[in-house]
Amino acid sequence: MAPKNRILAMKKATVMGLGYVGLPLSLVLWSRGFEVYGLDVRERYTKDLCEGRVKMAESFNGEPITSVLKRAVASGRYHPTTDPDLALGYDDQQIILTVGIPLVDGKTYTKDLEAALDTLGNRLRKGALVIARSTVIVGYTRSFIKPRLEERSGLCATEDFDLAFSSERMAENVAFEELIGMVTPVAGLTPRATRRAADLLREMGVKEVLEASSPEAVETAKVFENIARDVNIALANEYANFCAAYGLDTKEVFSIVRTHKRVGFLHHPGPGVGGHCLPQAMFYLKPTADSVGIGLPVISTARKANDDQPVHVASLAKLWLDAHGKKNGKVALIGLAMKDYSTDARLSPAVDLARSLLDKGLGVVCWDPVADLGSISGLPTCVPTIEEATKGADVVIIAARQEPLPEKSPAGLDLLSGMSKPGLLLDCRFAFDRAEVMKNGIDYIAL
Repeated sequence: MAPKNRILAMKKATVMGLGYVGLPLSLVLWSRGFEVYGLDVRERYTKDLCEGRVKMAESFNGEPITSVLKRAVASGRYHPTTDPDLALGYDDQQIILTVGIPLVDGKTYTKDLEAALDTLGNRLRKGALVIARSTVIVGYTRSFIKPRLEERSGLCATEDFDLAFSSERMAENVAFEELIGMVTPVAGLTPRATRRAADLLREMGVKEVLEASSPEAVETAKVFENIARDVNIALANEYANFCAAYGLDTKEVFSIVRTHKRVGFLHHPGPGVGGHCLPQAMFYLKPTADSVGIGLPVISTARKANDDQPVHVASLAKLWLDAHGKKNGKVALIGLAMKDYSTDARLSPAVDLARSLLDKGLGVVCWDPVADLGSISGLPTCVPTIEEATKGADVVIIAARQEPLPEKSPAGLDLLSGMSKPGLLLDCRFAFDRAEVMKNGIDYIAL
């Protein structure tokens, strides 16, 4: 019998879409001995990948993603490309689709997915396995992906090729760890499709694969998971807003709440909710809910509350400045990423907060050394150091932690030494110790 690694090395797989999900996933496949084709429409981006350049704060077994990427390309078994004929030009195709459905003006935008399906359908071969892994509108594997591929390919999804859906549960900064370590649900249109998809996931190294009864069950569970976090954060934000208005230490109150063994799940509050997953989750459920006559009042209210949070934080800054006669005061906004220690600024509440501050006519300076802001417009001036941002600031807002702000302990007050006094620290990430800040003549509000 041939060694296991040799068997894996003979296999090929294609990942369509090399973003925050697709790139780590493709590198995991490569690490398991697959020859991997990574297909993406962005020419400059794929050239950067071929040269080992990427803006992601990820590591695989302690190795930075850039190092893993360089090793993968050098191996000759990893091919980032914009050429679909190269990426899909082999028999026994195994294709993982990670092209998502973003929101544009509050509506789901399917054109990117449609284009990817057309590209794939025109090259789909008999016997192929296709796994959709991006979050989709509930029911779309069967009602949207299947007919589009069948129309383009002339093949039947339940006879000529296999189609399945497997939800992505990874979080940024721990993508590699969670791609392998999280329970991974999967279901195909047929039992054979489920079995084949589950086998590929296991070959990828996924520790526990959950075979479900239908793609719809997995699609719905994925959307529910994201919505549950969105609603929980809305509750936490509302609690924090009350504590701030009532003059309580938000962190202390939350710590007390979490001593109750049935309420320890309470999320951290913050300036809002960002990233690709949580803010969009409701919109993957709503079309299907509408079709079966089910309203979503709790979910819709929570979503609006999180959307409104950046404006609320900006209003607190404006109210404090007006109350202290500093209508032309300086505001330092620390962190523009969608969450702590991330490079991702997509749908970031900190970006919305920056724009809200500008809308209120405030003078704003930002600092974030790693957030990818390349496609984001309408931002205030960004400066290279946190000390420069906070120097002379009347209000400092901590919207996302980045180094040198520590992860598990309060930041040193030296980072605020240049603030004007009186001043206000709006700490949306519990980055500083409230008592120490207030001892130094700075007002403190935690959100």
